[in-house]
Amino acid sequence: LGCRTSRYCKHNQYVCEYLRQYFGLKAYKWCLNVVCQYCNLCGMCDGEDQSLDATTEQRKLCVEEHNKLRRLHRDTQPLEWDFMLALKAQRYARYLTNTINLEHDADGENLFVKMGSNGTTQWTCHSATMAWYNEIKHFDSKTLKSTNNQSVMHFEQVVWKSAERIGVGIAYHKKLKFVYLVARYDQTIMAGEEKDNVMPVY
Repeated sequence: LGCRTSRYCKHNQYVCEYLRQYFGLKAYKWCLNVVCQYCNLCGMCDGEDQSLDATTEQRKLCVEEHNKLRRLHRDTQPLEWDFMLALKAQRYARYLTNTINLEHDADGENLFVKMGSNGTTQWTCHSATMAWYNEIKHFDSKTLKSTNNQSVMHFEQVVWKSAERIGVGIAYHKKLKFVYLVARYDQTIMAGEEKDNVMPVY
């Protein structure tokens, strides 16, 4: 059973993440060993797991990086940390690290990868959030569209007014020394709703 086709496998992976958060690495590894008997857990059961997770406290640094930029925009409230979004984001960050891939898995998601990472999480959060936000240079505040057909969706997601909660996953590849960062939001951007959700800068 592949985890992309089996609801059972996805559910049990979240259970393992929950055990890791509250009972530590030993409980997490025990859970994986049990689940791996029944399905391929997004590739994690095939060979050695090459991912190394950032801690929850390290990942929460990304919330403040978002909120620094959201405060630049009128009537845009700060984001708050969401435990379940973070579980899903961390799972997917680990999956990307082990498969060396970069493709979206859900709506309301921003992705970032950096080669040659020095492992500094605050630097990673800052770099990722600024890379997304810097798309503002392509955003026309009058037409609320891209000025040159360049993507502005990552920028819009960072400052999207109706978004209230965020969860972040960060995983490092042990041997190749690069990092994947996944940000999941409780609201996804919607075409035609930019006027109400991408507020002007002060």
